[in-house]
Amino acid sequence: MVKKLNITAIVQARLNSTRFPNKVLEKINGKTILEVISIRLRESKLINDIIFAIPGTPNEILLKKFLVKSKLNIFEGNENDVLDRYYNCAKKNKSDIIVRITGDCALTDASIVDSLINTLINDKLDFVSNYSPPTFPDGLDVSVCTYNALRKAWNLSTSKPDREHVMNYFIKKNFFKTKNISYKSNLSAERWTLDWPEDLIVLKKIFNNFKKNYIFSWKEVLKLKKKHPEYFKANMHIARSEGSYLSNSQKLKLRKKKN
Repeated sequence: MVKKLNITAIVQARLNSTRFPNKVLEKINGKTILEVISIRLRESKLINDIIFAIPGTPNEILLKKFLVKSKLNIFEGNENDVLDRYYNCAKKNKSDIIVRITGDCALTDASIVDSLINTLINDKLDFVSNYSPPTFPDGLDVSVCTYNALRKAWNLSTSKPDREHVMNYFIKKNFFKTKNISYKSNLSAERWTLDWPEDLIVLKKIFNNFKKNYIFSWKEVLKLKKKHPEYFKANMHIARSEGSYLSNSQKLKLRKKKN
C-alpha cells in the first residue's frame, strides 16, 4: 500500500513589517489578507493542511489572537530564522511535502501550487519554484520542497540570508534536485504583491472587480489588466523584490516619505 503524502502549506506571516506594519490584517471586502490567502489555498486539490507560521514573540500577540479567533492553524517559531520556523513547523506536523507561501501573496493561486506539487512528486525532485528566475507576476511566488530536503537545508545552511529567506539554499546548492517552472511569457514586471500601501490599492481594485468572490484564476486578473489597466497604476513605480536590497533604515525612510 502506497503511503498518502502529507502535504502542508506553511504561510509565513508577521505584523512587524518595516515597510507596511500590520499589512496581513488589512481587509479586502471584509476579509483580512490572511483569510483571503486561506480561502484561496483551500481550492488546492493536493494540500492537506494550511498552517500560519508566525514569530513566537510578544509583539506578535495580536496576530496570534486573530488567528486563534479565526480558527486558523498556527505554529509559533523563531522570529528571524524563518528556515528554522519552517523546519520545526513541518516536523511537528509530520509533513512529507512543504509548500512555502508568504503572507503578502493575497492572490496565491491554487492551480499554480498544485502544478508545482505535481512536478515535485512526478519528477522525484527535492525542490520546485516558479521564481528562479521569475516569469509569473510578483505575488504568485510559490516554492515546494520535500521534508528530507528541508531538514538537510536546516542542518547545513549557515548564512543569515539563507536562514531568513528559507528556500535560498536550495537554489544555491547543486546537490539538490531542483526545477523552476516558467510561464510562456515573462510577466515578472506585473506587481500583485503586498509590500506597500500602494499595493493594497491595486489589490482592492482587483478583488472589488470580482465582488464578494475570492476565488478566481490569476489568468482572469490578466484579462482584467487588459480591460482596466488603470486599476494597476498605483504601484507601477515599485520594483520587484525591492525589499531584498533595501536596508531597514532605507525602508523606514521610504515609509516616512510615503506617509
